[in-house]
Amino acid sequence: MDVASAAENTTETVDVTAEAESAIQGANPFVGLNGRQMAAALARWGSRLLRDPALLASRALALTGEELRVVAGVSTIEPDRQDKRFTDQAWSGPRWKRVKQGYLAARSAVLDTVDDLDLDQGSADRARFTLMQVTEALAPTNNLLLNPVALRKAGRTRGRSLIDGTRHFAWDMRHNGGMPSQVDTRPFEVGRTLALSAGAVIERTEQYELIQYAPTTPTVRARPLMIIPPQINRFYFLDLAPGRSFIEHAVAQGLQVFVISWRNPGPEHASWGIDTYVSACLQAIDTTCAIAKSQDVNVIGFCSGGMTQSLLAGHLAAIGSEVIHANALAVTSIDAEAKSVINMFVNERTAASSIEQSQRKGMLEGRELAKVFAWVRPNDLVWNYWVSNYLLGQTPPAFDVLAWNSVATNNSSGGPSPVVRTRIRCRPTSTCCSAS
Repeated sequence: MDVASAAENTTETVDVTAEAESAIQGANPFVGLNGRQMAAALARWGSRLLRDPALLASRALALTGEELRVVAGVSTIEPDRQDKRFTDQAWSGPRWKRVKQGYLAARSAVLDTVDDLDLDQGSADRARFTLMQVTEALAPTNNLLLNPVALRKAGRTRGRSLIDGTRHFAWDMRHNGGMPSQVDTRPFEVGRTLALSAGAVIERTEQYELIQYAPTTPTVRARPLMIIPPQINRFYFLDLAPGRSFIEHAVAQGLQVFVISWRNPGPEHASWGIDTYVSACLQAIDTTCAIAKSQDVNVIGFCSGGMTQSLLAGHLAAIGSEVIHANALAVTSIDAEAKSVINMFVNERTAASSIEQSQRKGMLEGRELAKVFAWVRPNDLVWNYWVSNYLLGQTPPAFDVLAWNSVATNNSSGGPSPVVRTRIRCRPTSTCCSAS
């Protein structure tokens, strides 16, 4: 997840809330987005633009003037400082600088028309998002013949980079749903290079396994900590590697740590709803309290797990239960009115489409969710890898966070997937202390 930060120039400010909301990747009706919805947004923008010939003419005239300045070599248009596509020195040469500036001028002219049209906020946001997809796809960096870096490497390697890129493309078409791979997952294996903190499964239900991690201190705190990870991804993102593991750190502080590992849902679990997951969390809390011999528990939820936890906390508050002592949320958005890219397409129709799709398949496939989130930030999560994997022929990096992120809690086989299991042994129980 991206974390909003202040720019180097301390006079600049950033809306941290807006940045965080856009970064959160939780389950929502946006997964119902399809080509028809984007085409409709594009058609609405186009029809409004054609009904304003004066605006169309002025924009065309302004673009023509800027393109003439580009050809003359006097244009001052430059990419945004955060745009990493044109950082290579080759783009500063006379020829390629004109290619870069010509594209940036056309892109800016197209996107700026959205602000000039009398569109309601929702239509404007959807049009801008759709036009962004089109203009980013047409960037010269994505075209072999217009990318000097790719051409230079092809020449230096005598075409080997293009052969490797073709091989990567063929593999992704067969095994990655046609999306560029973001990571080389081969070095990572749960229980061998990932999820190494010692522990054991202490409860197994239809919805989850509950893992209790082994203490590493002579005494532990009496009140346990239970973690609710997102239903979308695997549980072990908090235990990726020794020295960088939240779970390792937590047990080192004397906490009794319990983590839910959600079952991989299959079509036969289509009847599961949010009530199912909320009830499962409550059952896991009851088990945690019983094992730790505690009347209550501290709970922390992440992403969609935090959303589920919020619903549970509301239910417990309504019935007067105090089984949750402390309730913490991480990368969790529970503001339905928050404005972000994720929810701009949410309305009754898209929600109905998403529900119909999940009912037909019996589940929301993790791969489809990943595609949606990737297209929210296409330059970083799609075209960046298109260029590096295919045009430059590079192998994706081996990065544990991306390796975890690439494995969702279900697959595309259509059948049930096994419950996640730890390959770790539990050490003898330490003595509990009274501190909480």
